[in-house]
Amino acid sequence: MKTIQFWAAGLLLIMAVSDCKKTVVDNEELTCQPPANLIAQSPCESNYPGALLIASGHQPATGVQFEYQIFVQKDTLSNDVSPGRTTYGNASNERIIIPESALKDAPKFIVGVLLNCPFIPKQQSGPVYFAFVRRPSTTSCYVWARQKL
Repeated sequence: MKTIQFWAAGLLLIMAVSDCKKTVVDNEELTCQPPANLIAQSPCESNYPGALLIASGHQPATGVQFEYQIFVQKDTLSNDVSPGRTTYGNASNERIIIPESALKDAPKFIVGVLLNCPFIPKQQSGPVYFAFVRRPSTTSCYVWARQKL
């Protein structure tokens, strides 16, 4: 009788630990979602040489790397996100500076944002895309205005 109780208790303990571990992984998967919003600041707004990208609307998670795919466009109507036109950038947090040399005075660029999470396989859904167009401002500078894709 004690042997059956011992095995039953062991089995319950294993089930409890595995269920607890599964809940932790599920919670980490929930926190590893691409950002819902991205803003781009010009050098006049941020005082950085290039476009400062700031992601928001995501849950921070330990060890997450942001992967930014930059697609420079030849005009404001283009939406070319083909693999051969990509410049990559990685950041350990939600901010990254895209140098002016990468943007090449383009009137528009598209950014694909993907999170690389160490505790789950690479996301299958792909990046979230954001588009920005160069607009004149009231000063002698310009701003990057968000454009719908």
